[in-house]
Amino acid sequence: MTPPRLTELRCPNCRHVSWVIDSDYRGMDDDEIEPYGERHYRCGSCVYSGPGWEIGQQSPPEFLLQPHDLYPMTQEDFDYWVGILRTHFPDHPRLSELRTTFIPRLPEEVEAMREAHARAHPVAEMRDQDGARRADPELETAIE
Repeated sequence: MTPPRLTELRCPNCRHVSWVIDSDYRGMDDDEIEPYGERHYRCGSCVYSGPGWEIGQQSPPEFLLQPHDLYPMTQEDFDYWVGILRTHFPDHPRLSELRTTFIPRLPEEVEAMREAHARAHPVAEMRDQDGARRADPELETAIE
């Protein structure tokens, strides 16, 4: 299952725009990712229920996972998606965590963490594919 994300959908019947929180890949029971256009949603305007929905905007999958060290977001992107979450899902539990535990992990923070980790755990040397020792080998020639 992939992380849920905000998805803007347009009704195939009346063209009304709706927002849902859904995952691209819903779980282990599905062998394949079911395209959003084949999924069944219900329109709040014309009460259409079925497939054929068109996708508009989608939040990054990492948005609701913030803060996440592997998936940083800029403050601008985070604020944009918080605005959409607030507008279309005002009772979402992550909104009550806003500015405390629901904050973005900024790219500059991640880079600083990586640099600190590299300083704390330096690589003295590595061997390339031929067994030669190299202090700073290129990725293509290094053995994992």
